[in-house]
Amino acid sequence: MNFRILVITMILFEGVTRSPSAASTSTGSFSFTSIDVPGAVATRALGLNNHGEIVGDYFDASGTRHGYVLRYGKFTSFDFPGSIETRGIAVNDRGDIGGSYLDSASMRHSYVLSHGAFTAFDVPGATATFLQGMNDQGQIVGVYFDSAGLEHGFLLEAGRFVSIDFPGAVDTIAGGINDPGQIVGLYDDSAGLEHGFLLNKGNFTTIDFPGAFAFTDLIGINSNGVIVGSYDDSSLGIHGFELRDGNFITVDLPGAFNTVPTKVNSSGLLVGIYNLGGQHGFLATPRHGKLPVVLRRLSTDTLTNSTSQHATEVEPDTFAFGSAIVSAFQVGRIFTGAAGDIGFATSRDAGATWSSGLLPGITMFQGGTTFNAAGDPVVTYDAAHRQWIIACLGVQEDASGNPTLEQVLVSRSADGLSWEDPIAVNPLGIYDKDWIVCDNSPSSPFYGHCYVQWREKGLMTTSTSIDGGLTWQVPLHTADMINGFGGQPLVQPNGRVISPMVKLLVTDMLSFTSIDGGASWTATTEISPITDHTVAGNLRSGQLPSAEIDAAGKVYVVWADCRFRTNCSSNDLVMSTSSDGVHWTSPARIPIDPVSSSVDHFIPGLAVDRRTSGNRAHLTLTYYYYPVSDCGTACDLYVGFVSSQDGGQTWSTPVSLAGPMKTTWLARTGSNVAPGYFVGDYISGSYVDGNPFAVFAVAAPNSGTVFDEAMYTTAQPMIPPPGTRYYSSKGELPVANAKSDHGLRDPYPAEPLP
Repeated sequence: MNFRILVITMILFEGVTRSPSAASTSTGSFSFTSIDVPGAVATRALGLNNHGEIVGDYFDASGTRHGYVLRYGKFTSFDFPGSIETRGIAVNDRGDIGGSYLDSASMRHSYVLSHGAFTAFDVPGATATFLQGMNDQGQIVGVYFDSAGLEHGFLLEAGRFVSIDFPGAVDTIAGGINDPGQIVGLYDDSAGLEHGFLLNKGNFTTIDFPGAFAFTDLIGINSNGVIVGSYDDSSLGIHGFELRDGNFITVDLPGAFNTVPTKVNSSGLLVGIYNLGGQHGFLATPRHGKLPVVLRRLSTDTLTNSTSQHATEVEPDTFAFGSAIVSAFQVGRIFTGAAGDIGFATSRDAGATWSSGLLPGITMFQGGTTFNAAGDPVVTYDAAHRQWIIACLGVQEDASGNPTLEQVLVSRSADGLSWEDPIAVNPLGIYDKDWIVCDNSPSSPFYGHCYVQWREKGLMTTSTSIDGGLTWQVPLHTADMINGFGGQPLVQPNGRVISPMVKLLVTDMLSFTSIDGGASWTATTEISPITDHTVAGNLRSGQLPSAEIDAAGKVYVVWADCRFRTNCSSNDLVMSTSSDGVHWTSPARIPIDPVSSSVDHFIPGLAVDRRTSGNRAHLTLTYYYYPVSDCGTACDLYVGFVSSQDGGQTWSTPVSLAGPMKTTWLARTGSNVAPGYFVGDYISGSYVDGNPFAVFAVAAPNSGTVFDEAMYTTAQPMIPPPGTRYYSSKGELPVANAKSDHGLRDPYPAEPLP
């Protein structure tokens, strides 16, 4: 077996090329993106995981080879300490990287790089050891040379090496392993021909590409059993292929001399190498494929009160600070409004692991004495006082479910895990739609001020705390005594508070500000009129804004709007921005789908990386959608997301996170409040350590009267895969004379007006 095969067609890397074959044309099944380390002479892309992270190696101008990892669009080089050459070969979903290196004596060893630490290893007695593949269980495969110069595959598992030799073969290489433990590779027969093999549960199967001339090499296999490799034809052209469900699909980058796929992930994304005016890595995206999404359930409704619809969890908010992210949500949705209690889910390791529970002392179902329901949960962090704070409404309902008394409450926690009994913000009354934020800028003159807003007798109302939420000042209204709801205050680095909100009867998106730490509030300024489509499927979907702020204090506001659709046939999500809360940009359509599509988008949750700003601000937008807007009374509901790396100028291709869910699987809200099936009036996302996570309600079919609607997030950050295309709506104009497809309405009628 020649050395080309050993290092995954090394002949391509040493400057040897072969004539292109007439068959070297794209099949049309993949879109290709080149991968080149900046300044490199040659680049290989060799490993890929299910999060789109790519590893490989490259030659610098001096001819030295280094390893690299490509994560979220950023190249990071690495070298094994003291080595004269380092190769990056494989990466698993835990982020562990495997490869090989040459020591100062030019001896070949293998390594695993995990959490920044290298661990070297060698097959006992081998003269050279090459790692070729690894999975999430920590199993490693590769090839080693014995003292006679023969090649053997190996499996390293739990510290134990097992040789892999195809029966009767001269040489054997193990090239890849998936999570179920299936191994692919290649072997030389006695005639010198190379064949691929699959090793599954101890059984070998030979696999040859039909019509291959001298070799078929199997290099990668994903957990769905899809295999990638390469073969040669009679004119010595080298082609890639994918073997899926027993069918071979040729993978040739158009115009390339040679195309060699090296790994495939569970979404069908491929990486590999091609030669065209030099050596390059590539990412191949299947035209039919999508980002693989693994969801993590965060919580379960464990309440048993008779007034709730069990098991339901709805309406999440999130906030992140440092490496911690906390979500708050309703647990046990009550038909007449609110829920049996407020739940929380907390990660203190940037979304890797989560803990959940119920807030104590709010409702009588968790030790409270006044309230039998709670709703509108919102979470923030007060850095000055080192307190997590969840705000909510405590609700006392009569036997018919009518709210008789309500109160804005805050619950405090030093760690996001253990929560104190609630503190009252205002007197008992009837309120709605609270929101909370704290000033976390040490440079602000109002550092440590926290602001809670709510609707009281129709009026936007705000109270301020300067002691970490222990006490709250007399509530204040806007200078123009505006009627509205849904205020979402945000604090700029200089201490200015900007609060987008919705005008009563959903006619306009407004904002108001405070420049004196909440001692007074300005009159409102119009952001934009609202033009929206009525969401089908009897789904409750109000027009709450989703607002966030970047590091420079720029505020981003997103809402559902139909102004770009003919006859207001469905909603897009639109965005306006401001640096002072007074002057706002015209709403721009977020180009999730073409305006000619039938997709309806609603209930947005915007996340902004507060370490970024301006044209480099990172945004991730999560939302619910119907693929078909006019879907009747029982619709298929999905969750999706898009992201922007340039402050909202361009947006990624949408990724579906969950669905389809039938709306009939969701909790119901009744006639005492805005009726309909319910996932929440809002959802939310936050960046933690630079990575976006969202929390959202996902439902499965009911079991009799028991629901299965719970809080979920993604197991990994919501990062589009490499090669994702980005789109702009620049130059798009609203439809002339656009208007809503409904009359004036109050989407939250339970709270009385003045």
